[in-house]
Amino acid sequence: MDIIKLVKENEKRLLDYRRHFHKYPELTGQEQETIKFIRQELDKYHVEYVEIENGGILVTIDSNKPGKTLLLRADIDALPIEECQFNEGGIKKPCVSLNKGVAHMCGHDCHAAMLLVALQLLNENKDKFTGKIYGLFERGEESGGNIYYCLKYFKENNIEYDNCFGIHVGSILDYKLGNIIICPGQFYAGMIIFDITIHGKGGHGSRPDLCNNPIDVFVDVVAALREIEIDKNELFSYSVCVADCGSKCNVIADTLRFEGSIRFFKEELADYFITEFKSILKEKSEKYGCTFTDVFKINTYPVINDELCCDIGSNAFSKLGFDIDKGQAKMGSESFA
Repeated sequence: MDIIKLVKENEKRLLDYRRHFHKYPELTGQEQETIKFIRQELDKYHVEYVEIENGGILVTIDSNKPGKTLLLRADIDALPIEECQFNEGGIKKPCVSLNKGVAHMCGHDCHAAMLLVALQLLNENKDKFTGKIYGLFERGEESGGNIYYCLKYFKENNIEYDNCFGIHVGSILDYKLGNIIICPGQFYAGMIIFDITIHGKGGHGSRPDLCNNPIDVFVDVVAALREIEIDKNELFSYSVCVADCGSKCNVIADTLRFEGSIRFFKEELADYFITEFKSILKEKSEKYGCTFTDVFKINTYPVINDELCCDIGSNAFSKLGFDIDKGQAKMGSESFA
């Protein structure tokens, strides 16, 4: 099977798909028209699939010959961003989002288009390989939550695979345009979301002595978090990104809510940080006569790339004439894990 020849012959279809997805982006949980379009194009090429409620579309291509089972995956949701009609050089873009306030700024339009064409071509050429290939169009990657429905479906239907491959486009300044970046081992960090509410006693701003101000707790907690000892050689970070308390300049609020995320590669390190975090919350809340409620929720696990799979990918791309760069671990997160 001449892969380069196949790709060149179907390049226009690939570009048309990408432009369609780019023009009509949809947010997490709202990908109905995207799903409808993918189903339409799979039907056109007689590709077998099922729709996983809230999860996406799972394609099955079975050669009916013994062999390995692979899962290929692409995400399909967009971001709540208004796309500019012009590029940095002031030139009007030929293809822009037509859905106001929504845009494919994370490459999922490319991912969906690439997987769609790949599955169509693999289905047409299933006499040329052995084993089975699954293809997953994943909804809701940006929130990290919809993959749960896919995994639940896999478990309930005894769907297993030997290896899973995904791809992500990106404009990374450290690498040459057109190169393939492969990163064995640690690649994307896991993410834990925290949502904390401090419960105090509000009152008039003129009498703070009669109040238990949740802001006092928050200030102390944020300062104390910086003192938690983490080995500087570890790939670990956290950030407080939201704080909401009160609405009047002369009224002390009853509650303060703050949210953020923890990024990690080692679960034991994340567990240690959360234990320290909760201890600080307890100590500082008691200090100011307040209480707290907390939620720590795993959003995505770390992406740890299998070294053998990386070698397979690297060798395959090299044979096709691509230059390969070794990637580095990133603190961003991906539901591909």
